[in-house]
Amino acid sequence: MKTIHYKETLFYYDCVQVFAALDKIGGNYLCVLVDDNGDADQYLTIGISPESLRAFKSGKAELRDIIINREFQDWFTVESSGDFSADMNLEIKEGEIPKDLLPAEGFFLNAAPLNSEFVQTEAKARNNVIIEVWIDPPEAARESKVHANTLAGFLTCVQTLVKHSYNKALAKLSPQARKDLDGTDAHTIDAFAFAPGSFKVAFEASKGPDLFGFIELQRALEKLDEITDNADSPAAALEVMKNNKGHLVGAYIRLLDFLIKSDTAFAYKWSSPSADKAHGRTITAKQAIPLFDTFTKAAQLGIENVELHGFLRRASSKNNTWLIESVEDGKEYSGECKEGVTVSHLTIDGIYRFKCEERLEEQPATGKETRKLSLVSSQEG
Repeated sequence: MKTIHYKETLFYYDCVQVFAALDKIGGNYLCVLVDDNGDADQYLTIGISPESLRAFKSGKAELRDIIINREFQDWFTVESSGDFSADMNLEIKEGEIPKDLLPAEGFFLNAAPLNSEFVQTEAKARNNVIIEVWIDPPEAARESKVHANTLAGFLTCVQTLVKHSYNKALAKLSPQARKDLDGTDAHTIDAFAFAPGSFKVAFEASKGPDLFGFIELQRALEKLDEITDNADSPAAALEVMKNNKGHLVGAYIRLLDFLIKSDTAFAYKWSSPSADKAHGRTITAKQAIPLFDTFTKAAQLGIENVELHGFLRRASSKNNTWLIESVEDGKEYSGECKEGVTVSHLTIDGIYRFKCEERLEEQPATGKETRKLSLVSSQEG
């Protein structure tokens, strides 16, 4: 009799409800719990291609539809006593699958295969904040691999999002608290482990705990939890974005754009040494599209308001461009004028206060963020 062996749990509720399995030559199977009243749990089982299994795991394919319109017409049952280390015998069935064995309509998987225990164990062992992230690009359907460009883009999106999450979290602190805080490299994360299962990367905070055991990266990840909530409700998510508008929202929109273009889901889990549970979110490819559409249609979400005070060193009324030397940090800042705004009446080397809108644009090749400043108004003095 043909046998299969357990590969991974895809959905758990009181017990293993849906899992993936392999036969001895690497064929994939999808197993769905249909009876748990006997001495052994019984699972409806079908053969499935790596591509269809990936579509289900990434939240794009409905479970009932996969079974009804299965690629291989044979169907089976297997029994398990709960010991998934043992091989399971495939019992082939004849005829159509009875309707009472089919799962309910509308079931899409919304949970990535990330283990809370891993980040909790590593956080305590390394005495650091640990975050594990996961993507499932098309090239990972048959084996744990990812294109170099996809990996580079993904890691850039994650680090950029964490950086702006940290900056937004700091904005909630008092000016004195921010001044007393050593936030150098607090948002930076270092990869220390890669794991199979589509594609997983584990990171730890570059900067460890302070004298009181607090790790600054935790501020960033708590803010990340806040903005990635409500993935199933774009309208509710939009309200959260309005409260966090600026570079953080811009970074989140770029992540969603990456997920759509790369045709992948995204998930993360994180924990700290003192935490009693892991935190995290999953955004499926199906969820990313309406979120992206909603956020990009809303005006001003990715824009930060910036005020510059300094000497006007260059101004072009023809091109509507300008350059100002800040009296606060000595740096030069340049930009354009918003429609209807002009610098033709300003005096070179005069001192001004510029109110600007700042947008960050990311260079595709390097992931480097470029600042784009647009002058909204100016005041002498």
